[in-house]
Amino acid sequence: ILEERAYTSKVVFEKEKAEWKDAIREFLCDFQKEFYQDNQKGKKWRILGSEVDFKDIEYYISGQDPDNDIDVNIHFKGSIDRLDGYVDADGKLCLRIADYKTGDQKKKVKEIKENKQIQHYVYAWAALEYVESHKEELEQLFGCNITSVVIEKVEYVFPYEKKNERFIDVTAVLKGAEQNGSYFLPEDVENSAWNALAFSQYEDVKECLEQFVPCTTQKELENFCKYWTYKRQCRLWTGSKY
Repeated sequence: ILEERAYTSKVVFEKEKAEWKDAIREFLCDFQKEFYQDNQKGKKWRILGSEVDFKDIEYYISGQDPDNDIDVNIHFKGSIDRLDGYVDADGKLCLRIADYKTGDQKKKVKEIKENKQIQHYVYAWAALEYVESHKEELEQLFGCNITSVVIEKVEYVFPYEKKNERFIDVTAVLKGAEQNGSYFLPEDVENSAWNALAFSQYEDVKECLEQFVPCTTQKELENFCKYWTYKRQCRLWTGSKY
Protein backbone atom coordinates (compact mmCIF):
# COMPACT_ATOMS: atom_id res chain seq x y z
CA ILE A 1 0.00 0.00 0.00
CA LEU A 2 1.41 3.37 -1.04
CA GLU A 3 0.41 6.49 0.93
CA GLU A 4 -2.55 4.61 2.45
CA ARG A 5 -4.01 3.90 -0.98
CA ALA A 6 -4.83 0.47 -2.36
CA TYR A 7 -2.07 0.42 -4.98
CA THR A 8 -0.36 -2.92 -5.59
CA SER A 9 2.96 -1.25 -6.39
CA LYS A 10 4.69 2.07 -6.87
CA VAL A 11 4.77 1.37 -10.61
CA VAL A 12 0.96 1.25 -10.77
CA PHE A 13 0.72 4.43 -8.70
CA GLU A 14 3.19 6.36 -10.89
CA LYS A 15 1.49 5.13 -14.09
CA GLU A 16 -1.94 6.30 -12.93
CA LYS A 17 -0.52 9.64 -11.74
CA ALA A 18 1.10 10.20 -15.16
CA GLU A 19 -2.19 9.41 -16.95
CA TRP A 20 -4.05 11.94 -14.81
CA LYS A 21 -1.42 14.59 -15.48
CA ASP A 22 -1.65 13.97 -19.22
CA ALA A 23 -5.46 14.20 -19.10
CA ILE A 24 -5.36 17.51 -17.23
CA ARG A 25 -2.69 18.93 -19.54
CA GLU A 26 -4.76 18.05 -22.60
CA PHE A 27 -7.91 19.48 -21.01
CA LEU A 28 -6.22 22.80 -20.16
CA CYS A 29 -4.76 23.13 -23.68
CA ASP A 30 -8.17 22.54 -25.26
CA PHE A 31 -9.81 24.97 -22.84
CA GLN A 32 -7.24 27.63 -23.69
CA LYS A 33 -7.86 27.10 -27.41
CA GLU A 34 -11.59 27.57 -26.87
CA PHE A 35 -10.94 30.84 -25.03
CA TYR A 36 -8.69 32.03 -27.86
CA GLN A 37 -11.26 31.16 -30.53
CA ASP A 38 -14.02 32.99 -28.62
CA ASN A 39 -11.71 35.98 -28.20
CA GLN A 40 -11.24 36.12 -31.96
CA LYS A 41 -15.02 36.30 -32.30
CA GLY A 42 -15.24 39.23 -29.92
CA LYS A 43 -16.15 37.25 -26.82
CA LYS A 44 -13.45 38.52 -24.49
CA TRP A 45 -14.05 36.25 -21.55
CA ARG A 46 -12.82 37.27 -18.11
CA ILE A 47 -12.67 35.03 -15.08
CA LEU A 48 -15.09 36.59 -12.60
CA GLY A 49 -14.39 34.15 -9.83
CA SER A 50 -13.59 30.60 -8.71
CA GLU A 51 -15.34 28.94 -5.78
CA VAL A 52 -17.87 31.78 -5.83
CA ASP A 53 -19.73 31.32 -2.55
CA PHE A 54 -23.45 31.80 -2.09
CA LYS A 55 -25.21 31.38 1.23
CA ASP A 56 -28.90 32.13 1.06
CA ILE A 57 -30.42 31.38 -2.34
CA GLU A 58 -34.14 31.01 -1.65
CA TYR A 59 -36.69 29.06 -3.69
CA TYR A 60 -40.37 28.65 -2.90
CA ILE A 61 -42.23 25.36 -3.44
CA SER A 62 -45.93 25.07 -2.77
CA GLY A 63 -47.43 22.02 -1.08
CA GLN A 64 -48.16 19.19 -3.48
CA ASP A 65 -49.41 16.48 -1.13
CA PRO A 66 -53.23 16.76 -0.84
CA ASP A 67 -53.08 15.18 2.64
CA ASN A 68 -50.27 17.42 3.89
CA ASP A 69 -50.40 20.78 2.12
CA ILE A 70 -47.10 22.35 3.18
CA ASP A 71 -45.47 25.37 1.55
CA VAL A 72 -41.72 25.67 2.01
CA ASN A 73 -38.93 28.09 1.22
CA ILE A 74 -35.79 26.14 0.42
CA HIS A 75 -32.50 27.89 1.19
CA PHE A 76 -29.43 26.79 -0.75
CA LYS A 77 -25.79 27.45 -0.01
CA GLY A 78 -22.64 26.37 -1.82
CA SER A 79 -20.18 27.67 -4.37
CA ILE A 80 -19.83 27.94 -8.15
CA ASP A 81 -16.58 26.32 -9.25
CA ARG A 82 -15.94 28.85 -12.00
CA LEU A 83 -17.80 31.91 -13.25
CA ASP A 84 -16.69 33.68 -16.47
CA GLY A 85 -18.15 36.66 -18.26
CA TYR A 86 -17.79 39.13 -21.10
CA VAL A 87 -19.69 42.28 -22.05
CA ASP A 88 -20.92 42.71 -25.63
CA ALA A 89 -21.24 45.94 -27.62
CA ASP A 90 -24.69 46.62 -26.14
CA GLY A 91 -23.48 46.39 -22.54
CA LYS A 92 -24.97 42.95 -21.97
CA LEU A 93 -23.02 40.81 -19.51
CA CYS A 94 -22.87 37.21 -20.75
CA LEU A 95 -22.06 34.57 -18.16
CA ARG A 96 -20.60 31.09 -18.35
CA ILE A 97 -20.95 28.74 -15.37
CA ALA A 98 -18.67 25.71 -15.02
CA ASP A 99 -19.03 22.99 -12.41
CA TYR A 100 -16.07 20.63 -12.28
CA LYS A 101 -16.74 16.96 -11.65
CA THR A 102 -14.55 13.93 -10.98
CA GLY A 103 -17.38 11.43 -10.53
CA ASP A 104 -19.37 9.24 -12.90
CA GLN A 105 -20.19 11.20 -16.07
CA LYS A 106 -22.85 8.72 -17.23
CA LYS A 107 -24.61 8.93 -13.86
CA LYS A 108 -24.80 12.72 -14.17
CA VAL A 109 -26.30 12.47 -17.68
CA LYS A 110 -28.89 10.00 -16.37
CA GLU A 111 -29.83 12.32 -13.47
CA ILE A 112 -30.33 15.26 -15.85
CA LYS A 113 -32.48 13.23 -18.23
CA GLU A 114 -34.60 11.96 -15.34
CA ASN A 115 -34.95 15.51 -13.91
CA LYS A 116 -33.25 14.53 -10.67
CA GLN A 117 -30.59 17.23 -10.88
CA ILE A 118 -31.29 20.82 -9.84
CA GLN A 119 -27.71 22.00 -9.34
CA HIS A 120 -27.56 24.00 -12.59
CA TYR A 121 -30.73 25.89 -11.65
CA VAL A 122 -29.27 26.83 -8.27
CA TYR A 123 -26.04 27.99 -9.92
CA ALA A 124 -28.02 30.17 -12.31
CA TRP A 125 -29.85 31.83 -9.41
CA ALA A 126 -26.56 32.31 -7.56
CA ALA A 127 -24.79 33.77 -10.61
CA LEU A 128 -27.53 36.34 -11.20
CA GLU A 129 -27.51 37.31 -7.53
CA TYR A 130 -23.71 37.61 -7.63
CA VAL A 131 -23.89 40.04 -10.54
CA GLU A 132 -26.58 42.07 -8.82
CA SER A 133 -24.55 42.40 -5.61
CA HIS A 134 -21.23 43.06 -7.44
CA LYS A 135 -22.44 45.20 -10.31
CA GLU A 136 -20.28 48.22 -9.47
CA GLU A 137 -17.14 46.07 -9.22
CA LEU A 138 -17.94 44.30 -12.50
CA GLU A 139 -18.51 47.60 -14.32
CA GLN A 140 -15.11 48.74 -13.14
CA LEU A 141 -13.58 45.45 -14.28
CA PHE A 142 -15.02 45.75 -17.80
CA GLY A 143 -14.82 49.54 -17.96
CA CYS A 144 -18.42 50.04 -19.06
CA ASN A 145 -22.02 50.12 -17.86
CA ILE A 146 -23.78 46.76 -17.64
CA THR A 147 -27.24 47.12 -19.13
CA SER A 148 -28.47 43.54 -18.79
CA VAL A 149 -27.36 40.04 -17.85
CA VAL A 150 -27.76 36.73 -19.66
CA ILE A 151 -26.47 33.25 -18.90
CA GLU A 152 -24.82 32.11 -22.13
CA LYS A 153 -23.57 28.70 -21.08
CA VAL A 154 -23.88 26.29 -18.15
CA GLU A 155 -21.93 23.06 -18.20
CA TYR A 156 -20.68 20.23 -16.04
CA VAL A 157 -16.99 19.66 -16.76
CA PHE A 158 -15.24 16.29 -16.40
CA PRO A 159 -11.53 17.04 -16.96
CA TYR A 160 -10.43 13.41 -16.68
CA GLU A 161 -12.89 11.98 -19.21
CA LYS A 162 -12.25 11.39 -22.91
CA LYS A 163 -12.28 14.50 -25.08
CA ASN A 164 -15.81 13.98 -26.44
CA GLU A 165 -17.19 13.19 -22.96
CA ARG A 166 -15.71 16.09 -20.98
CA PHE A 167 -18.67 18.45 -21.09
CA ILE A 168 -22.36 18.13 -20.32
CA ASP A 169 -23.96 21.29 -21.66
CA VAL A 170 -27.23 22.02 -19.83
CA THR A 171 -27.73 25.51 -21.27
CA ALA A 172 -30.75 24.43 -23.33
CA VAL A 173 -32.32 22.78 -20.28
CA LEU A 174 -31.88 25.98 -18.30
CA LYS A 175 -33.17 28.22 -21.10
CA GLY A 176 -36.34 26.16 -21.19
CA ALA A 177 -36.96 27.19 -17.57
CA GLU A 178 -36.46 30.91 -18.16
CA GLN A 179 -39.31 33.30 -17.41
CA ASN A 180 -39.00 37.09 -17.40
CA GLY A 181 -35.25 37.04 -16.90
CA SER A 182 -35.27 34.48 -14.08
CA TYR A 183 -35.32 30.70 -13.89
CA PHE A 184 -37.97 28.44 -12.41
CA LEU A 185 -37.87 24.71 -11.82
CA PRO A 186 -40.04 22.82 -14.32
CA GLU A 187 -42.90 21.02 -12.61
CA ASP A 188 -41.35 17.56 -12.85
CA VAL A 189 -38.01 18.83 -11.53
CA GLU A 190 -39.81 20.62 -8.70
CA ASN A 191 -41.61 17.40 -7.85
CA SER A 192 -38.25 15.60 -7.67
CA ALA A 193 -36.91 18.31 -5.38
CA TRP A 194 -40.02 18.01 -3.23
CA ASN A 195 -39.59 14.27 -2.90
CA ALA A 196 -35.93 14.73 -2.04
CA LEU A 197 -36.96 16.76 0.99
CA ALA A 198 -38.40 13.52 2.37
CA PHE A 199 -41.64 15.05 3.56
CA SER A 200 -43.15 11.59 3.33
CA GLN A 201 -41.02 10.77 6.41
CA TYR A 202 -42.10 13.88 8.31
CA GLU A 203 -43.65 11.84 11.13
CA ASP A 204 -40.41 9.88 11.57
CA VAL A 205 -38.49 13.13 11.96
CA LYS A 206 -41.07 14.50 14.40
CA GLU A 207 -40.96 11.35 16.52
CA CYS A 208 -37.17 11.39 16.61
CA LEU A 209 -37.08 15.04 17.68
CA GLU A 210 -39.70 14.42 20.39
CA GLN A 211 -37.56 11.60 21.78
CA PHE A 212 -34.38 13.64 21.43
CA VAL A 213 -31.56 12.45 23.69
CA PRO A 214 -29.30 15.39 24.59
CA CYS A 215 -25.63 14.64 23.93
CA THR A 216 -23.08 16.16 26.29
CA THR A 217 -19.89 14.93 24.63
CA GLN A 218 -18.68 14.67 21.06
CA LYS A 219 -18.41 10.89 21.44
CA GLU A 220 -22.05 10.60 22.52
CA LEU A 221 -23.10 12.81 19.61
CA GLU A 222 -21.26 10.66 17.09
CA ASN A 223 -22.54 7.39 18.53
CA PHE A 224 -26.16 8.51 18.75
CA CYS A 225 -26.53 10.47 15.49
CA LYS A 226 -23.83 9.22 13.12
CA TYR A 227 -26.20 7.18 10.96
CA TRP A 228 -29.33 9.31 11.38
CA THR A 229 -30.69 10.43 8.02
CA TYR A 230 -31.58 13.91 9.26
CA LYS A 231 -28.49 14.70 11.32
CA ARG A 232 -27.81 17.84 9.26
CA GLN A 233 -31.01 19.31 10.72
CA CYS A 234 -29.60 18.99 14.25
CA ARG A 235 -27.99 22.21 15.45
CA LEU A 236 -25.66 20.27 17.75
CA TRP A 237 -24.45 18.08 14.91
CA THR A 238 -23.81 21.05 12.63
CA GLY A 239 -21.85 22.85 15.32
CA SER A 240 -24.37 25.51 16.40
CA LYS A 241 -25.64 26.10 19.92
CA TYR A 242 -29.22 26.26 21.10
